[in-house]
Amino acid sequence: MKKMIVLTFEIDHENFKISPQIRNIDKENSLHEKYKYIGCDLVDCKDFDIDGKTFTVWFDDEFLLKGRAVPTMLLNEDGYKTILCNNLLFTGFTNEGEERGLKLDEVHKIIDYIYNTRQELMNEVHAMMRQ
Repeated sequence: MKKMIVLTFEIDHENFKISPQIRNIDKENSLHEKYKYIGCDLVDCKDFDIDGKTFTVWFDDEFLLKGRAVPTMLLNEDGYKTILCNNLLFTGFTNEGEERGLKLDEVHKIIDYIYNTRQELMNEVHAMMRQ
């Protein structure tokens, strides 16, 4: 069984706390593992860049239907902003396009990105609530 390291951001809905976790998942069964850690039955993903390096974020495709949406991440792609909510899972991929686990420096890079964009995320959430 091949394993790969992924990063999750997991929500404590009772305390509105977001905690990053390093997980070691089964690469051959990664979709099932994603369902488990994201806490859903239908996942979607988006690629995003940090300093020229591309990563994939996996999320619950139906988070808006579940009633408890805690904003977790802001993606800003070519001026178009997307707010992702609730639990997230991050992977990388090879130059050949194969999914792969993350290296420790990549984990830190993603965590820094999430925390460094928190204020912008909150500003977007507040702007949406005023509409």
